[in-house]
Amino acid sequence: MTDASIAVPPRFDWIWAKSWPYLLAGFGLAVWSWLWKVTFDVEASDYQVSDNRVIVLAAGLLATAVGVWLRWRNREACESRRDAPLRLLVGVVFVVLLVGFGVLFGITLTAENATGWRPGATFLAGLTAMPLAFFAVVRCFREAGDTERSRDVATSVAFLVGSAVCVVGIGTLSLDAYPQDWDTIRLFLRVLAIACAYGGGLTLVSTRVCRSVLSTLLALHFAAILSACFGSAPSPWLVQQAWTRLFRPYLDFVYLNNAYHFFAPDPSTSSYVWFRVIFDTPDGKQLGLWHKLPEIDERGRSLHTMSLEYQRFLSLTEATSYPEPPPPLVVMSDKNEPQTNPYYYRRLILRPGAPGADERIVGKQSTNDLRIPTHPDIPQEVLQVKAPIDTAHRLLKSFARSIARRYATHPENSDWKFKSVKIYRVTHLIAQLNWLQMHIPPNDPCTYHPFYMGTFGQDGERVIEQDPYLYWLIPILRVNRDQLDAPIADFCRLHAGDPDWYRPGGETRWRAPTRDEHAKIDEAMAPKQK
Repeated sequence: MTDASIAVPPRFDWIWAKSWPYLLAGFGLAVWSWLWKVTFDVEASDYQVSDNRVIVLAAGLLATAVGVWLRWRNREACESRRDAPLRLLVGVVFVVLLVGFGVLFGITLTAENATGWRPGATFLAGLTAMPLAFFAVVRCFREAGDTERSRDVATSVAFLVGSAVCVVGIGTLSLDAYPQDWDTIRLFLRVLAIACAYGGGLTLVSTRVCRSVLSTLLALHFAAILSACFGSAPSPWLVQQAWTRLFRPYLDFVYLNNAYHFFAPDPSTSSYVWFRVIFDTPDGKQLGLWHKLPEIDERGRSLHTMSLEYQRFLSLTEATSYPEPPPPLVVMSDKNEPQTNPYYYRRLILRPGAPGADERIVGKQSTNDLRIPTHPDIPQEVLQVKAPIDTAHRLLKSFARSIARRYATHPENSDWKFKSVKIYRVTHLIAQLNWLQMHIPPNDPCTYHPFYMGTFGQDGERVIEQDPYLYWLIPILRVNRDQLDAPIADFCRLHAGDPDWYRPGGETRWRAPTRDEHAKIDEAMAPKQK
């Protein structure tokens, strides 16, 4: 007796095996969720119990994904031979995309802030999208066999419907009253919409054009990596411009910028983010605790259970390490005379020993009265300022909102309520050979350079705008820099309102300094600032 398995071919004539019901249902649900948002506006937010627009949108995205998958899986099957209207519709869509990219590029050249697109990113997108759209238009309006044409057009329409559903989903999740809600999902949907639009074009064009477009994308990808490798100084001006103006948005999105720059030519410093969370207590006081990303103890050792978790948090904080160019040190006054930039003057006047300094130069918790020295190893003040770029600033705001949700109440005192959070972007210097020869450990507190990024509220907005220490390095220094076992003054802790900002030599515990220790810090810091 012979045993044989007979393959049963799939039934494409069954209604649920066709892609169109899923695509139509997905598009309808997405439009329904968008109309829900338009109708109820603020009441459609996630803070309302009756809100179901996100559930409806998720169902629409799922149905659309099933439809696209079915159409791609059964793309050899011809669902309809009457594809002339579809060909015309798809051709019009790609004409609109072709013209739209040209108009968008022109707008970004003249008014970059009007669209949010940068000229470099628009140029790279148009370099691959516009030829693809052109050949897709030619293929749509050129006569060919019905069977081949129907297969290509049907698959292309499925991808374009998926792109349209993603665009509608972006509108559904965008509420003017809560602009930060679902920002990560909206970014994901934007990328998915672009990928689906590319897929719709690639299924229409010939194999030669398809290979040319994919080869161009691959070549641009490796060109972006090479620009990150060779873009740091000293490098040719053209390479630096390509790195910063053309490829930076793409490298930041796929997070290849720092990873490849790390090995070319020298390792860069690591970045941490420290949070000083401030709570309001029932007796009217403001007390705080420290939270650090990645989480490390006082000895610089990781508190994460897995090394991969530590590495991922470290990669997250690296996205905040890109600074804006520092403001000029000298500006012209109203009388057309050179003068010190007020931004620097407001900070430098607060150094110990500066003109107008109070007798007590440490220990004051008011920001306006606090006296903190600049770093003596960095003589140029402009090198002690690191203002974040716009993307890094938005990331810090999202960090603040996350911390506010996590520490809405104190973990040990439930009656302590969140008030604000001070954020410091910390650069950890790599140990030099002479440091190791002097037996300075790699995790020495003085190897950390905290830059104050601002004080943020629960909504992620900065609550103190005119802070003289904003974006400045808040140093961690030894009282006697010639002695390795000298006491350490952590002015970052002092600035954050932590009373325990002094560490005696040879100890690992931080505590509040005594009056005599205050005097020694005064004597050690003030003369060097005169």
